[in-house]
Amino acid sequence: MMELRPYPGEQMADNQKNGMDFQEYASVLLNDHLNGVQTFLWLTLRKAENAFSRVK
Repeated sequence: MMELRPYPGEQMADNQKNGMDFQEYASVLLNDHLNGVQTFLWLTLRKAENAFSRVK
């Protein structure tokens, strides 16, 4: 089962207790999001390349 992360600010007290401030937490979320977007775009590009190579 995948662990669901709280929204930034939802667990501010916990995160500060663990030594992670809001900005750091937000940047971790943003990095995860951008990695996901990058992977999605890369896979889409691969699919397009494969489709075009079959058309030729």
